[in-house]
Amino acid sequence: MNTMERENSERSEIRAKLDSAIQRAKEACEHLEEKTVAAARAADTAVRKHPYQSAGIAFGLGLLIGALVMRSRRD
Repeated sequence: MNTMERENSERSEIRAKLDSAIQRAKEACEHLEEKTVAAARAADTAVRKHPYQSAGIAFGLGLLIGALVMRSRRD
């Protein structure tokens, strides 16, 4: 086997590995997307069932984050 054939063989192996890695990454991305959509639907359902509690929690978190930001600016 000469040098050119060996290089072509190595390139083919590398391309096959790369294609396999890309396919696995696409599958992982699709799985993550499905989980994200399910979590968003669950959050939407919870907010629709308990709108006042959701607003209160959002207000409290905003207040807490604002206090932490103002505290860090003073330091």
